[in-house]
Parts: sequence; C-alpha cells; structure tokens
Amino acid sequence: MKPRVSVVVPSLDDRELLNRSLPPLLAECSHASVPTEVLVVDDTGGSELAAWLAAQHSRVQCLASPANQGFGAAALAGVERAGGELVFLMNPDVVVRDGFLEPLV
Repeated sequence: MKPRVSVVVPSLDDRELLNRSLPPLLAECSHASVPTEVLVVDDTGGSELAAWLAAQHSRVQCLASPANQGFGAAALAGVERAGGELVFLMNPDVVVRDGFLEPLV
C-alpha cells in the first residue's frame, strides 16, 4: 500500500538523536490511521548510518547522499524520494508526542 504520509529526517550521522527520536515516531506511525513511511537522509556521504538503521530501526528507509551537501539539499532529496502524498519534514532532535500526526493529516 502506498504511504499517505512520508516522514523525512535529514541527518548528519545523528545516531544518538535518532535513537531518541525514532522510537516514538515509529510508534506513532504504527497506529496512525493512514499508511506512513519514515525516510532518513544520511548526509554524511557514507554508508555507516544505513547499516546502523537497518540493524536498529528496520522499518526506517535510508537514503545515502554521496557527500555532505547540507541540510537543504538533504531535505530536498528526501522529499523527492518520498512516496507519500503528504510529507512531514523533521529534524533528528525532535521527539514527537502521541497523537501528533492525526491533526496534521
């Protein structure tokens, strides 16, 4: 099923921040009334974050940039790759609260 909401998180190897922000985000997405996807854009120019995400948060997709291009370029790459009709752009230091998604949809 095609996602209705894509959550795009640009990241510069922010594992500690993602370890705090992804669990509540994924919990919210798992009981959302619409299909969702979560996409982290790795703006480090490497593949280590993708491997870490696959091991720690397997529901999260990772888009690796070939080099550090900055927040704006990472955000745009994520939005272009997103499959959802709606996109929620989120910094990796944001920790969402229960119920945040429904009013936005």
